[in-house]
Amino acid sequence: MITNDDTQRLVTDLKPAMLDRLAEEGYSRRRHDDLARILAISPGSAPAGNRRISLRLSGRVLALGITAAGVAAAVTAALVVQSAPTPRHHVVTTPVITLTAAQRVLYRLSSAAATAPQTKGRYIELTEVDSGPSLGDAQNQQNLRSDLARMAKVPAVRKEYLAQLKKLAEMPATETVTQISVIDSQTGTTWTYQHGGGVPSELPVARHLSPTRAEFATWPTSVSALRALLVSQARSEVAEYPKASEQTTSELVYQEAFGWLANPLISPQLRSALYKVLAQTPGAVVKTGASDRLGRPAVEISWYDRGTKEESATFENPRTGTVLESVLDDETTVYESTTGHATLPPNPYGN
Repeated sequence: MITNDDTQRLVTDLKPAMLDRLAEEGYSRRRHDDLARILAISPGSAPAGNRRISLRLSGRVLALGITAAGVAAAVTAALVVQSAPTPRHHVVTTPVITLTAAQRVLYRLSSAAATAPQTKGRYIELTEVDSGPSLGDAQNQQNLRSDLARMAKVPAVRKEYLAQLKKLAEMPATETVTQISVIDSQTGTTWTYQHGGGVPSELPVARHLSPTRAEFATWPTSVSALRALLVSQARSEVAEYPKASEQTTSELVYQEAFGWLANPLISPQLRSALYKVLAQTPGAVVKTGASDRLGRPAVEISWYDRGTKEESATFENPRTGTVLESVLDDETTVYESTTGHATLPPNPYGN
């Protein structure tokens, strides 16, 4: 039996634009995850008072018809030992490394990245287009309708209930948002501007969200040391996500490497080294002759993460080694441009 007190409490809880509030909360969580995917902040570097930013290991996963026909299914190295001993001399055998097709492609990306110019300027502007499920997709519709069902039996909020139900029915299944991230290469502070239906034009400034250029310069570029650093970073992050506790070392390396490859502050030398690490890490499927959603020529790299049960793919520019597009289950990010500025550019979507 619903009492007057119950009715009043429901009116208080539900009458304010509930869907707007739920949409804002869901949107904020998604934008937080998107920034993490792009800037992949290292463990312990988030300042006090800000939520920790780490690679997305849970939540909605990437979906793309990942194709791998005609390409090596794993990155492995076969050692062929050749020797020609004679009775008079001790012959030292020298291993000859035979690379797989996938490794050869990754080493070509490494070489391209090493000679590509780095964007100049203190403030680096990264423009991307993000698309994925909105609150109007099937799963969110079901969850929101369950919340709205509480209102249906309360006459005092009947009008509000019908209005919210109508609004829910009109929500699109997917959303597309253009996002511009401006990173101060000297401090790592990031400004985020956005354009899309029902999204704020500007997010709060994130202090030291990304490592600075100087901090990136201290990272090792030898394969063994860089791989160890990536694994250490990933294990620190996985500790916060029990769902990912079953990830293999190779999966952790891929997770970290592609997060950093999308960061526009890393140097050509570090980008080159990351591809060398990937070339020596089994588990990826590499496809040449691919293209991203904008039709730009690309190398497609995909892998399946058994720990998180997620499929991931990225599309790299074969001439520069930069990331053109990344896909995580049903969410896609297309990186449109990277430009440098001497001064902080204004919000292009501001009033």
